[in-house]
Order: sequence, then structure tokens, then C-alpha cells
Amino acid sequence: STPNSCSAGTYLSGSSCATCPANSYSNAGAYSCSSCPSGKYILDAGSSSTAHDSESDCQVSTCDAGAACGLCLMLIPTADCPIDDDAEIMVRCDDSSVSIGGLCEGNSECGTSNDANNCGTGYDVYRKFNPDSGCMAGKFLSGGSCETCPANKYSESGAHSCFSCPLGKYITDDGLNYEDHQGQTDCQSCTAGKYLTSNFTCVVCGLDTFSDVGATSCTACPSGKVITDDGEDASKHDEEFDCKLSCSAGRYKSESNCLVCGSNKYSNEGDNFCTDCPMGKFISDNGANYYYHDAESDCEGVCQAGKYGTSSVTSLCTVCGANTYSDS
Repeated sequence: STPNSCSAGTYLSGSSCATCPANSYSNAGAYSCSSCPSGKYILDAGSSSTAHDSESDCQVSTCDAGAACGLCLMLIPTADCPIDDDAEIMVRCDDSSVSIGGLCEGNSECGTSNDANNCGTGYDVYRKFNPDSGCMAGKFLSGGSCETCPANKYSESGAHSCFSCPLGKYITDDGLNYEDHQGQTDCQSCTAGKYLTSNFTCVVCGLDTFSDVGATSCTACPSGKVITDDGEDASKHDEEFDCKLSCSAGRYKSESNCLVCGSNKYSNEGDNFCTDCPMGKFISDNGANYYYHDAESDCEGVCQAGKYGTSSVTSLCTVCGANTYSDS
């Protein structure tokens, strides 16, 4: 066809030249506009021919181009145009609305909503960030832009500030990944056997203590019971059953009771069992008074020369047999 007099950035429409629409360009004398290559766009929607006079006008999204609300653009892949503080890619809204939570809604900047599919399949509405509409879930408003919530806080869509996790719960991410802060369900609890410190870290309970899920402190074992593990293994502190009976010196554990050691035996604090006196020494008390059995020094009664004794007999010293002797 014969070239017309239309300048670059315009095309022949009827008997006059018209500026190319968004996402297209033209050379001088064109009868139609050419579409931008895939993944590129032109924000101007036919108001300025100089914005459409070359393929170089087609730009890859940078999310900070400053487009006005209400411009239907080709859908830009997330990798090229992530949702950030400065701008958002909205889901198939018409040219006078924005998408909030997946729904097209009117906005003071954009007017009222009409047909949600007006942009057509594969097209979205692009808008600059509008502080009046709040931030996306996981972020909060800070100095006119949206920032990711800090550790132990979360936010929901449209929020202007972050909320603290409930007592005993935490979020470890500290303002890096907004997806870790998008609701109270992102707040985690310490497992049983641990407790949450003031620094929001989970620490295993110490000696003689235990905890349930979500604890901010550990609970002491009932009187007379102990847990010997000292903050090493959470599984040894995750229920009260982990607290075991501990007997005082001079006693030993028998099922659920502490009994006094028998003759010729003693025990130390927390042993829960009795130990035989050294060879040749004895304790005559037979389970009546614990204080006669609460230390090895309670073992007395060294045998005289010519006699011997063992801790397994109660007849104290025995005369040596034929062809044997003993010193005192």
C-alpha cells in the first residue's frame, strides 16, 4: 500500500491519523500499530505519539515507572515485576478500578468498578501504590511505603501496622520475607520441653522442670521428684511424668515410696538405692532410722584381729577358719 502522511507513533484511522494505544508502536506512514514484544509494554494509552514512535519505547517492567491507575497492561511475569512497595500488578480489573484481595473495587484515585474482565484475558491493571488502601498482608505502612513486618509480628491485607504474636508464640523472620508474616497462623509455638525466652528463642528446660507446648516458662517438678537432664534433651522435660521420685540420703526407692536402708547399707542424696558397707564394717540399725544410713561414714565396727566380717551378714564379726588369720 502507498505510505500515508502519518508520523511515527500514529496510524491511519479512517481519514485521519491516531496515536497508537498502550503496548504498541509504529513507524512513519503506518496503517496500523505493531504490538510490543512479549514481556514489554508502553504505559501511555494514546495520549502522546512520541511514546509510541519506536520499538525501543517498549519497556520491560521495573515496577517504578509511575503509571497512573486505570491502564490495562499486558500481564508481566512475577520474576520481571514482583509486587513491591512502589507498585502492584492487579488482577484483570477494568480501567477504573483496582484489585484488593482478588476483587475489583473502586478507589478514590480510580473511580468506580465496572466489568472485572474489561481488560481481557492476559491483561492486568497496573497502579502506583496508594497508602489509603493499606498494605498487603505481611507488610505495614512506614513513611508512605510498605515494609515487611519485623520478627514476632504479622499483618493482614489492608493493614497500616503489624500486630504482635500471641503470648508464647513467635516468628523468626525479621523483616525479610513478608510471606512469613501474613497472619496469626504464621506465629509458631515452642515445642513441649522448651520455653520461649524474652529474646524469642526456644530453650530446653533445666534441672527438675518441664513444660507444655507454647510455654513461656518451665514448671517445677512436684516436691520430692527430679529431672536430672539439665537443658540438653527436650524429650526429658515435655511432661510432668518425666519428674521421677528422688529419695533423700539414707533411703532407697521402692516403687512409689522411699524406704530406709537396711543393716550394713547406706545411700547418698538422690541415689535411690542402697550401697553395701565396705568389707569388715557394719551398720547395726536395720531400716529404723535413716540418719544411721545417710553416709558411708555410718559404717563402723571394725573386726578384731583373728576375726573377719562381710557386709552380707548381720552376726558382725566371725572367727577366722582353720589355717587362716586376720589383722584388726
